[in-house]
Amino acid sequence: MKYLKLTPGSVSPFGLINDAQKEVTVVVDNQLLTYQNLAFHPNINTQTLALKTEDFQKYLNWTGNKILYLDL
Repeated sequence: MKYLKLTPGSVSPFGLINDAQKEVTVVVDNQLLTYQNLAFHPNINTQTLALKTEDFQKYLNWTGNKILYLDL
């Protein structure tokens, strides 16, 4: 809530648009990058948005937040 302005259950990578100070570090499991598409809540847990994995990576880079790609 403090950084992303989202309620529990609604937190997704799209919440990074609310992190104006870029305080959140994003951790991405490398396994996710093996899928063609990914789906996340668009800052509300009653909907789901699917996008191509390459577009997800473009979005993450656009946010300007620190991103760690790890084998989890």
